[in-house]
Amino acid sequence: MIRKTLTVLMLVLFLAGCDAIDKTATNEYETATRRWNAGDYQAAVKMYFALVREHPYSPHADDALYWAGMTQFLYLGETEKALQTLRLVLKRYPHRDRASFAQLYIAQIYELGYNDFERAIEEYRKATAYSNREVREKSLYSLADNLFRTGKTDEARDTWMRQVAASVDGVPNVVSLPVLLALLAGFAYAVFRRERRTT
Repeated sequence: MIRKTLTVLMLVLFLAGCDAIDKTATNEYETATRRWNAGDYQAAVKMYFALVREHPYSPHADDALYWAGMTQFLYLGETEKALQTLRLVLKRYPHRDRASFAQLYIAQIYELGYNDFERAIEEYRKATAYSNREVREKSLYSLADNLFRTGKTDEARDTWMRQVAASVDGVPNVVSLPVLLALLAGFAYAVFRRERRTT
């Protein structure tokens, strides 16, 4: 009986300690975000990294690492560091919500930061495999765009059509249909002009 009581007491104390740690991590995350909102990006990044180091199992850890990487790229001009940080999100937290967004932004960094369209294509392909609808749709669109830029027009067309054909609960993706139809018309015109120049 005493053993059971001690076990229950230890469990209660352990859970209470976890709750206190989680509150600390939440407070640290909110403080870092306030610094970010105030435009103190360097301090915010340091605080995000500290949170991940001190509370790696916190529900905020993947968010903190993600926002550190995004801030490094968008506000601090640290492109290579941003890639490393976003890859760390994928390595440490592959099944958390921010992993799919980290993969999408890795692809965007190769596209926009380095103009490396071939590598961007590779990274966008990875992002299309995630179940997050927003990430998948943006990745399909950008994948097709980069395929088109690199002259892979047939594959670009097929990818755009895949995005149009995507459905949610059996309902076709009609929101992107007008945009994609306009893009396909532009695609057809570009192919027509290219063929006309070669003849």
